[in-house]
Amino acid sequence: MSKVIQKKNHWITKMTECAMIRDARGELNVELRGGAENGEFPYIGEVREDVLVHKNGQMSEGELLLEVEGHSVSGLPLYDIWTLMKSCKGPLRLKTVRQGNKLNKDLKHYLSLKFQKYSLDHELQQTIRANLYRHAVPCEYIIFSLVFLLLKLLNIHTTFLCLLFHPHLIFPSSSSYDSSAFSLSLLLLLFLLHLRRILSVHP
Repeated sequence: MSKVIQKKNHWITKMTECAMIRDARGELNVELRGGAENGEFPYIGEVREDVLVHKNGQMSEGELLLEVEGHSVSGLPLYDIWTLMKSCKGPLRLKTVRQGNKLNKDLKHYLSLKFQKYSLDHELQQTIRANLYRHAVPCEYIIFSLVFLLLKLLNIHTTFLCLLFHPHLIFPSSSSYDSSAFSLSLLLLLFLLHLRRILSVHP
């Protein structure tokens, strides 16, 4: 429970819950759009009332999908959300909310806003960042492995790795997103150095 009292017109007071039932083929008949891969919150696409079966509650096209069976899905790519939805048995409980000025489908916009610590918005921002980071980490491990191999080939001391994945030690203002870009830039530089060494040995 948030320690900060929310205003009456806050989005949390407008959030609705509905339960969906699969059809005879096991399909949910709901369209999802957006997702972290598009820099957006997941949101409801076209709603076909002729085939969509509600056990209770309603949802409308354009509403943001915030929770699936109690799991916060903000900041997740659509394929992860579909995997979660397909794994759930029985009626599927979804929590949605209409888009507003602050909370709309634009993830970057929402993450750029400043909220009081421990407020619901601050907690949602933290959840989004955590979900985004979960999918950024595997990419960094791949980069780490490639860089490590190049360092071995170039006989460069492995302590150099601290600069690749922790540039904030030198550049305090660097963000986690800057870290990935910094790592990729150095990876390219190391590759070019290795290529130059090969060409110099075998003209």
